[in-house]
Amino acid sequence: MTSFMTLLKRDLRLQVPMMMIYSAVLVLIAGGFTLLAMEVNAGAFGFLLFIFIAQFLFLGIALPINAIWKEWRMKTVAHWLMLPASVHKKIWSKTLSVLIWTIYIAGLVFILWALTGLIGETVIHTGTYDLLRFVLNSDLIYIIPALLIYLILGTFPYFLGVIMVKGEGGWKGPIFAGLIIFFFVVIYPLLTLYNPLNIFEVGPIYMDFNFTQGEFSFSDSDFSFTTTGDSSGPITYVSNLLFDFLLYASFYVLSWWYLARKVEI
Repeated sequence: MTSFMTLLKRDLRLQVPMMMIYSAVLVLIAGGFTLLAMEVNAGAFGFLLFIFIAQFLFLGIALPINAIWKEWRMKTVAHWLMLPASVHKKIWSKTLSVLIWTIYIAGLVFILWALTGLIGETVIHTGTYDLLRFVLNSDLIYIIPALLIYLILGTFPYFLGVIMVKGEGGWKGPIFAGLIIFFFVVIYPLLTLYNPLNIFEVGPIYMDFNFTQGEFSFSDSDFSFTTTGDSSGPITYVSNLLFDFLLYASFYVLSWWYLARKVEI
């Protein structure tokens, strides 16, 4: 446990420069759009909210890539691989560091959004607060741990891509990384659509959120959000979960194998 905590503190420190710059950019964006909303049009808060939400798409790609790419960029990969800990611990340490920094950015975004609401509260702010309260008080709250699990699993393909590009050497690394991108852009959506493991969609074993029935409206706006509960219609069958588990487990095993056997340092 001591070796893992040492690895985790090291991986968190490696991300500090990027996260400090990223945090400063978010603060500047929040300040700029707040001034724009106060001086020109309060609708600018809507664009700010969109940026706050959309930036998580960029963060979900940049953070895991930077977590492992930086070992090669700083020329510390040999030192990292020779640290007295297993490769499994090294992978999970970087994975947990990505999760911690993502939660930090989520908290920062929430604080910045709340501060803009104190400066110039609008129907958009009130609506987001009501929506958050609605989610926390309904069965939709189960989506939050599911998102955290998928965030953890989603780091492995990025890890493997970087390891292949930087550790394989020659032309093979970029080709292998390109195949990973092709898989997620083309093959994975097709597999999800046709669900090759649908033979498991039988019997009583499935995952059912059974959402609370309710209706939510954005204050005085016309937008409405409704959830309904129906225990006879499961949302996610065990086959979907099994397919994703096998998929991401294979990426994890390949990441471990490359780091333990194939990386050229």
